[in-house]
Amino acid sequence: METNRYQRRKAKAMAATFMLAACASDTPLANLPLLASRMTDNQWRCVAFQAGQAVPDHAAKVLTVALLAKLS
Repeated sequence: METNRYQRRKAKAMAATFMLAACASDTPLANLPLLASRMTDNQWRCVAFQAGQAVPDHAAKVLTVALLAKLS
């Protein structure tokens, strides 16, 4: 999959949002990639907006899951 800088920047912001949420809860970091990959479109849109990203596209979701897998 070909991605651009904009999508990579969105993925980093969303991965950071997931990490902050996990740190504030009892969710293990190892569960984040699975949780992100199973999110519905509405859930994903909420995470994107929380991260300050207006366009939660599929490529950014795939990159976010990959980043979370590397970090966990």
